[in-house]
Amino acid sequence: MNTAFSHALRVVICPACGEAVHGSPAGGTVACPLCEADVHLPPRDEQPLPEGLTRGSESERLERLRDQDRSSVELPADLSHLASARRLLPERLADALTAWQELRRRLQAGDGAAEDAFYGLTLLLQRHMTGQDDDLQLRAVLETALEVLASPSYRQVMRCSLALEAARVDDIAAARDWLAPCDQRAYDVAADSAYRHAAAYIATRERNPHRVIEVLGPRGRDVPIAADRDAVCTLMRAHAYERLGRVTDALDELAEGMVRLPDGTEAFDSVWHQHHDLDLCRGSYHRAREHVRATMRAPAERRRRAWKRALPWIVLALASLAVALWIDPSLRIGGQRLDMLFFVLALSFAVPLLVLVLRRARKR
Repeated sequence: MNTAFSHALRVVICPACGEAVHGSPAGGTVACPLCEADVHLPPRDEQPLPEGLTRGSESERLERLRDQDRSSVELPADLSHLASARRLLPERLADALTAWQELRRRLQAGDGAAEDAFYGLTLLLQRHMTGQDDDLQLRAVLETALEVLASPSYRQVMRCSLALEAARVDDIAAARDWLAPCDQRAYDVAADSAYRHAAAYIATRERNPHRVIEVLGPRGRDVPIAADRDAVCTLMRAHAYERLGRVTDALDELAEGMVRLPDGTEAFDSVWHQHHDLDLCRGSYHRAREHVRATMRAPAERRRRAWKRALPWIVLALASLAVALWIDPSLRIGGQRLDMLFFVLALSFAVPLLVLVLRRARKR
């Protein structure tokens, strides 16, 4: 039985109206079911994607991946109004699809400068459309992008996206078919991370924890992963350890990952809820999360207590200084200027505050 992501099907976006159009992997001309425009399809390219530099060792390849920018893909300035926090604004979906079609036309006309924007917008659409109950439209967007993009790295990411979506709907055979031509030794960190993510996700679906650890590496620090896939890959690695009965390793992986990522536990919470159907890290996730949060709360609590101890001295020092500045310099007690006495008093109250600051500096 075919699913929306079956490899045996051919589904692309009509360039005229945006409808999903069914065709054959062998190619040919089909009519759009909505606008009846003729859509010409070349044979699907199933050739293996170019392999990495096979003469380099694996350690050298990983080192080259570590040196690359692993941050998330950013949209160009003229498309930035479509998204917020790397998420498509729902009310901008129609505008995004219009922009996507225009970039597609430019690419097909030979304008290579449009490729980066088209790729970034495709990923934005995928994040929005996944789980929106329109898998056929999502599949059509991804397969169209696979055919239009020229960069081997970008095409690998699209293939891996199709594999991920196929595995998500439990079409493991299709997921394997989409992944088969991919380069397992990519020298681009986005392409390499996409392959590891898809392969590990398939293995997680198949309940094969040994394969997950083989693909992702035994530790998060061992393999460089693109920022937008780091949390989910860490969760799958920890889940694999938990299934193998290595709960301590699962806890260590989760805690290290939550500390490593800029958004910390919030990033993991988002991914964990997004993959609720996998029931990832049932026995270790909440324990690791609470441990990290408690660890993160400790410095804040120490700072709060330090300020509480320092506050009376700050108030007394400032009050004494205010009196010293306000009082008439001609006033004297026992021959001593009264304003200078309050000034010395302000300094004496500041001494305990200085001691607290020095102690904190020494602890750091």
